[in-house]
Amino acid sequence: MVTRPHIRSARPQDLPALEAIEQACFAIPWSREALRSALEDNAFSRFLLCETDEVLAYISAQRVVDETEILNIACLPEARGQGLATALLQKICDEAEQRGDRRVLLEVRVSNEPALGLYRKFGFRVCGRRPRYYADTGEDALIMEKRIIS
Repeated sequence: MVTRPHIRSARPQDLPALEAIEQACFAIPWSREALRSALEDNAFSRFLLCETDEVLAYISAQRVVDETEILNIACLPEARGQGLATALLQKICDEAEQRGDRRVLLEVRVSNEPALGLYRKFGFRVCGRRPRYYADTGEDALIMEKRIIS
């Protein structure tokens, strides 16, 4: 029997799984200490993950005053194409709307067409650009926002 993925809040014991996803997905992954600090010590951050018997994807975000900023969204390469990132993004946007946040923000590589397509599908629009933002390639980041209408 195949278990359907579900979304839950991350716990400290999820650090090894989060670290493995970081290693699999990013050229410059967050360290275990950075993940631990964001997960355990930052009252403003929120980690959600999609799992079956194992953690397959996660999203991290933080709330600043009346805005939610998405810090990372990542899915194990072998679990892509199953709608996990879509489900996680929907959950974060729903939470932002329920809290009455004005907008949700994120940064994305200009070349990341799959992510840009997903964000546009959710109503995110480009509102700025950070030149040479990514240290590994010097690539620019687009700043995208989704305005929340309550």
